[in-house]
Amino acid sequence: MKLWKKAAAAVLAAVMSLTLLTGCSGGGGGASVTYTRDTEKEKQVTEWIQNYAKSAAGITLVEDADVVDASDKVVADAINAVNLNRTKPNSPEAKQAQIKMYANVANVLGPKKKAGMPMAAAFAAKVTPEGMKNLLDEYGKQVWKSFKDAGIKPSMIGVVVTSVNDDGLVYVIVTIAGNTTT
Repeated sequence: MKLWKKAAAAVLAAVMSLTLLTGCSGGGGGASVTYTRDTEKEKQVTEWIQNYAKSAAGITLVEDADVVDASDKVVADAINAVNLNRTKPNSPEAKQAQIKMYANVANVLGPKKKAGMPMAAAFAAKVTPEGMKNLLDEYGKQVWKSFKDAGIKPSMIGVVVTSVNDDGLVYVIVTIAGNTTT
């Protein structure tokens, strides 16, 4: 029961953090999308976030295949959440899309004894270190606090960077995760 309460606290805090993060994102998309991953940009964004976490919070994040898989599995959900939060902020649909994204990450990572917090954003132009730093400056403390409140040490990262259809937006899905105890 204690683990359940910690997990529930992490999910609720994460949803609140995501609401703020996706509120500054951009345009179209939906629940079913065709996308191409930009693996070169994924490596860059992963490195930027690893450096940020180390310098700003003293947290070492290691890229983890399971966490990357979790980010990849929620691309459509993340794009939907970002776009609903932009077009219908604080609506029941936007909140439901965020919850679905968190639930799907939990479904991927839970059986592997990991817990993760996905974040998503869209950029109208290219993704830059400054753009990622600005987002993390604004929301990073909330993310680290959510993990602390849940009693989970963040130690893993999984990043997916996509460009979707013809909308010209670059979507970044980042999942930060840690090991859970039984």
